[in-house]
Amino acid sequence: MQFVPRDAASAERICPGITALLTERTRMYAQTARAYLDCAANAEQAAALLHIHRTTLYWRLARVADLVRVDLSRGEDRLKLHLALRLAELTAAP
Repeated sequence: MQFVPRDAASAERICPGITALLTERTRMYAQTARAYLDCAANAEQAAALLHIHRTTLYWRLARVADLVRVDLSRGEDRLKLHLALRLAELTAAP
């Protein structure tokens, strides 16, 4: 069941640049960001969840910050990114 309208631009309005993470080539970065944000920015927990070393997690998060132009040390940017990733997931075509 889909309750959210399929508007691909809605995630972009929340977090400009998010579409850079929504391609096949950048899926790993989106998954890394989602895991990190789902773990409340706990790097140790996110790395364990992804089965990667923390250094790899930090490298991927730096790439996310470059692609989307967010500052993951800012709560507002983390919230925007998390909301946009969730919304993109909910509005993706089946």
